[in-house]
Amino acid sequence: MENLTPETQYYARVKGIYGEGQESGWSRPASFMPTIMTTIGEQNDASEDLPTNTTANYSVSQQIYTATEIGKAGAILRIDFMADSWMPTIRTLDVYMVHTQKTSFSGNDWITVSDSDKVFSGVVTFMATDPNSNWSTISLTSPFLYNGTDNLAIIIHDKTGSAGGYYGVEFGSFSTDDNQAIYISVNDEINLSSLGDGTSVDMKSCIQLMFGKVFTTDGNWNEASNWNPSGVPTNIDPVLIKGIATIPDDYAAQYLKITIADGGQLITNNAVEATVQKNIGAWTTNDPVGGWYFIASPIADDLMPRLVENMLTYETEALYSFDLYRLNGSTWENYHQHNGNSVNPGPEGLIPINPDEPEDPSEAFYLENGIGYLYANASAKTLSFTGATKPYTAGYTG
Repeated sequence: MENLTPETQYYARVKGIYGEGQESGWSRPASFMPTIMTTIGEQNDASEDLPTNTTANYSVSQQIYTATEIGKAGAILRIDFMADSWMPTIRTLDVYMVHTQKTSFSGNDWITVSDSDKVFSGVVTFMATDPNSNWSTISLTSPFLYNGTDNLAIIIHDKTGSAGGYYGVEFGSFSTDDNQAIYISVNDEINLSSLGDGTSVDMKSCIQLMFGKVFTTDGNWNEASNWNPSGVPTNIDPVLIKGIATIPDDYAAQYLKITIADGGQLITNNAVEATVQKNIGAWTTNDPVGGWYFIASPIADDLMPRLVENMLTYETEALYSFDLYRLNGSTWENYHQHNGNSVNPGPEGLIPINPDEPEDPSEAFYLENGIGYLYANASAKTLSFTGATKPYTAGYTG
C-alpha cells in the first residue's frame, strides 16, 4: 500500500481466490497504523522503578539511549512510555534530556542536569492500558534538538510527594547488555545535585520518540531557515509553532499535524486543523487572584470542555480540582457543575470524565465560539484545544 497517512488507523480484510469462481469468504477486519514514531526497545520485561516508581513519594531515574538505537537527528517533540495500571495514575514530573558520551552507569555516577536541560514540567497521567500495545504520552514543552551522534540521557524527576497506591504502575521495559539505567525512590524530597546511592540495572524503558519541525522565529512558513531543523515541513512532519508563522496566500503548506504553543501564532487565510495550547499556572491560596485565567476557544466551532485536554480534572471520583465560570449577563455562572448527563451524571452532576459516554443533547454544554470564560486549576496544566482553527490568526499570545 502506498500514500498512507501516518498515525491514522486503517482496516483491511482479505480473501483467497484459488480458481475461476472459487474463492473464500472475507476474513475478519484487521487494523494497522503506519507511524512516524521512533520506537526503541522490544518489550520483554516490566519495571515498577523505570521511568518512575508510583508507590514512592519521590523518585529519580536516568536512562541512556544510544545514537544507534535512535538512528536519526532532529527535534524531539514527544516521548511515550508503556504503562500498565489498573486505574489512571497521575504524577507530577520534571523531564530532562541531555546529550552524553556515557554508555552505562557504574556505581553512583549520576548524570548532572540543570534547569536549562528541562524539557517538560507538569502533570502526567499514566493510563490503564496493556504495556504490550499502548503508550502514555508526554508532549515536551521545550523540544529537544538531538544531534544524532551523541547518546541521549532521559531523566525523570517524580515530584508528586505522595504514593499513587499500593500497587505500582508497571512500565514496559527491555533487557540491556550493560547497566544503562539508574534510579532512586524515597519518601523525602530529592535534590538533583546530590542524589546519593542509586540502583543501576541492565534494563530500561521501552519508549517512542516523535521527531518534527519547530518554528521559533517570525516569518514565512515556506522559508527553510525559519525551521529547526532547517527545511520546510513535508506531509510526514509534525509541526510545533513557537513563533509567528505566516502561510502566504499562494502557498500550499504541507504537514502531518500542527501544534501551536502558548505564545505562538499561525497566520493564514484558510482554516487548518491544529492543536492550540494554553499554559495554566496552579491556583494557590498565596495568590488567589493570579491563578485565574480568562480563556476563549480558538477553534472555529463550539467545543465541549471535556474535549479540551487537561481542562476537566479530578483529584478523586467525587472531588474536582478545577473551576470554570461563564458570564451570563452580569452574573458569573459556575460551569463546573452546569452540565449533567442522563447516562452518567458523574460526581455531583459534574461534566462526565468519560468522553465516550453518550450525551443528552438538552444538557450538553459547549465552550461557545466568541465567548470568554474564567478558569482555574489546582495544578499547572497545558490546555489543548484541537479542531479547525479560525481563519487569519490562531494561537495564544502573552
